[in-house]
Amino acid sequence: MIFVLFGCVSDRGKGREIELIFDLEVVSPATDSIFNLDFENENMVVAYASNLHPINILGLDWGEVMAQHPDVTYLFYYSGKSKQELEEYMRRKEIDFPIFFDPEKKFYSTNIRDKVTGISFLVKNGRVYKLGNPSVPNFADDIAAMKGE
Repeated sequence: MIFVLFGCVSDRGKGREIELIFDLEVVSPATDSIFNLDFENENMVVAYASNLHPINILGLDWGEVMAQHPDVTYLFYYSGKSKQELEEYMRRKEIDFPIFFDPEKKFYSTNIRDKVTGISFLVKNGRVYKLGNPSVPNFADDIAAMKGE
């Protein structure tokens, strides 16, 4: 039996600082999309995945929430071992956002305290505001609340 755990809506870790890791290779989408990586934005969604199983945080439908909240920065980290597998997965799933390739698990070891295969943080001014992801019905509302709307 395989358990896949995504960050769900919770206050666990709320207020904890998130350290963004930048010294990683960025794998760009195969599409012609333009993606703004504003690392100084006060409102961010930061997601992490350790694998590319059929159900993982990277494969969720991020497009709708990104369209609703284009002023939020979305950062994605992947700690699998194969860049080629990530590129193939991005093509197959038509992922049109860049992903930080992190085979040494720098983001995970710096920011994640539990054993999880995927998690998504809503980050306000560098601190965890809440956990959540697009599979949660009120995710867009949580982002709006984080922004003070």
